[in-house]
Amino acid sequence: MSLPLEGIHVLDFSRTLPGPYCTWLLADMGAEVIRVETPGQIAKYESTHFKEDIDSEQRKRLRAYEALARNKKSILLDLKKPQARDIIYKLAKESDVFVEDFRPGVIDKMGFGYKTINDINPRIVYCSISVCGQEGPYRGLPGHDPIALSLAGLLSLIGGSEQMSMLRHVPIGDITSGLHAAIGILLALRARDKDDQGQYVDISMVDSVMSFSIAAYQRYFTSGVIPQREENVCIGQWKTKDGKYICTTNMEPRYWARFCKAMGREDFIPWQYDETKQETMHSALQEIFRTKTRKEWFAILKEADTQVAPVYSLDEVPSDPHIQHRKMVIEVEYPEVGSVKQLGVPIKLSRTPGTIRRVAAAAGENTEEILGNLEYTKEDIAMLAAEGVIGRL
Repeated sequence: MSLPLEGIHVLDFSRTLPGPYCTWLLADMGAEVIRVETPGQIAKYESTHFKEDIDSEQRKRLRAYEALARNKKSILLDLKKPQARDIIYKLAKESDVFVEDFRPGVIDKMGFGYKTINDINPRIVYCSISVCGQEGPYRGLPGHDPIALSLAGLLSLIGGSEQMSMLRHVPIGDITSGLHAAIGILLALRARDKDDQGQYVDISMVDSVMSFSIAAYQRYFTSGVIPQREENVCIGQWKTKDGKYICTTNMEPRYWARFCKAMGREDFIPWQYDETKQETMHSALQEIFRTKTRKEWFAILKEADTQVAPVYSLDEVPSDPHIQHRKMVIEVEYPEVGSVKQLGVPIKLSRTPGTIRRVAAAAGENTEEILGNLEYTKEDIAMLAAEGVIGRL
């Protein structure tokens, strides 16, 4: 069975989350992705997990759990060496896609900007991911998620410092821009099928977050009313008898009515959007929720066909029967490490599903193979290794 992106070759220059997330999606669906890694990049990544110098066993374990690197090959290069540049140019000539997520202008200084790569391979789909995009007054603005969310207007709808802490663990801008990059690449490849020409894909984190905020913008453009953070008992987290939490989102009137009946408070049904009643209802419902455990309430409210879910901590998610059925937490075997957990393939296709064909390669593990495919001889490869152009960790 062939995979949807089998035969598509991706040269991955990305470093932070958006690019690797994008190429992870492509790799799981069959694309051959070659990660261009450098010793400095690897040292920086490892230092975020281990403060002291990392040993070989720690390095293997770190790679084993690096789900974003699975199904990808790795070449380790010192990009400051002219010979490394020549290798990249040869790889680009054979590639369908080039992905990078540097600050605008940096990749050009490295000698691998779009114009250079496009001159080498006019059919290539070249994707750049950045905070504000490649054009505009804020083109060179540095930053991460909070900067993108601020410019997109989303941070004003989320909250203060407590929510900012949450964003550290759920980087909305990174993930949405990675998704949009994958979509943009697939669209460009489809266009190439028609005219045999590649193109430039410019992905901005700000643009991506704005598109994810379409409901809020649509409401504002229609009514002129700026959506505000507000308390409403239709949406909430409730502490239960066992100290855990359950979430309800009964926004539609029919679900709200079912919820109120299940809670034994049918008198609350007409008060759904009455701002003067919210505090009274919240206090009363919280007291009711404290009378049963999270498991009991989930069973009751699920049976009543309301909108409800247990609020899981990360360690609880893998054991949930629905998550198991969807195969969203899987176990893979990594050499010399053993069985490790990773997230499964999120896009489900009925006929050509994505697969995990290989675990994360060690840094530079595929260097000799990749160079061999570019017709470098064993002697050439040995010389490049001796000169520090290539390596393996």
